[in-house]
Amino acid sequence: MMVEPRENRVHMYLSNDEKDAIDDWRFQHRVATRSEAIRRLCQIGLIFDENRRKLVEKYQAETDAVFSLMAVVRSISEKDPSELSELERTLIMRSLDVVMASASLLPVIRTTTGLANNFKSERQIEEIMAEAKEILAIDEDRGDDLRSETTPPQSE
Repeated sequence: MMVEPRENRVHMYLSNDEKDAIDDWRFQHRVATRSEAIRRLCQIGLIFDENRRKLVEKYQAETDAVFSLMAVVRSISEKDPSELSELERTLIMRSLDVVMASASLLPVIRTTTGLANNFKSERQIEEIMAEAKEILAIDEDRGDDLRSETTPPQSE
């Protein structure tokens, strides 16, 4: 793939926190320059924004499927436990695993898409950032820290 020449210069001002966050991301992901990090972060944002609606729709469909599964599990679990077959007990346990995994995704998807939507509003960036930090702090208190570090993929 041929690299498109970079002929457009964009001047921008960043707060110290924004610059530090970009630099932290840059070093964490082993990106050579701050400019390249900003380009990559812009691409990530554009790709996420383009696919956000599909993500939410697919998650809603999965949530509906989980609720259907839970209805089946509920009907099985109403039996006397001594009458449950090994298959039914396994189904109940695996279903609980699926529900717990799905439940842990819900706040992450809601928070991420909600924060992304806020940045599309006409409000001042300072107000949006303050709200985002507040939301992320609440999620961290609940154990859903969206800012947790991930290990960048190792090149082979």
